[in-house]
Amino acid sequence: YQIRYHQTTHDFLFGGISDNFDITQLIQAGLNSWSVQMSWYWIQPEYEKYNLDFTNYWLGIDELKAGNITVRAQGFFDFATGEFPSFYENVPYDEFLKRLYEHEATTVKRFAPSVDNWEAILEPDLGNHNPLNLTKDEYYQAIATSIQAIRDNDPTATVEINFSYPCGGVDGLDNYQILQEMLDRKIDFDTLGLQFYYNAYIVAAAGNYQMPAMSFSEMSA
Repeated sequence: YQIRYHQTTHDFLFGGISDNFDITQLIQAGLNSWSVQMSWYWIQPEYEKYNLDFTNYWLGIDELKAGNITVRAQGFFDFATGEFPSFYENVPYDEFLKRLYEHEATTVKRFAPSVDNWEAILEPDLGNHNPLNLTKDEYYQAIATSIQAIRDNDPTATVEINFSYPCGGVDGLDNYQILQEMLDRKIDFDTLGLQFYYNAYIVAAAGNYQMPAMSFSEMSA
């Protein structure tokens, strides 16, 4: 299909995500926002050894900012099984928090001039996103530590908590309860990310699976 559109203002952010892009084509397409995947394991593959120059080269963070694109750092604290380096494992909890803060503070300090929105935690609602088996209080303290590292090094940035399946449909998930528990603990964030994967069929290397089926009226309710 050939699609024509006329955009009159940029009153909201509209963008996407990929590791490879042409900044000129993004702008020509009317996009004004882009997400970059800030994976822990290659930003800091070994403890205290950072690949910040490579991160910038691969993700084009400064290049996006130079094109007046609003940059969102995604997956900055991705606590999913297998998504973080081994040096976070088998250490005392206080040491884990220390290393978490160091990692985020170092990264945020480098990219604060270019990144506008930092994702402080990805999907705290999913069952496989607590591989260290932290208690509830420890988990929320880790989220607060992530946010503190961002606030200390980029005070003007937007801090996001990113939920998946915001309308339910997955056994054992209660986004509202998790959100309320964070508010009760005065965890300091600015925005919520809501991922609507409903009615999709996913084909991936890890396997194929059907997302929950839900109508627009059910999601609205």
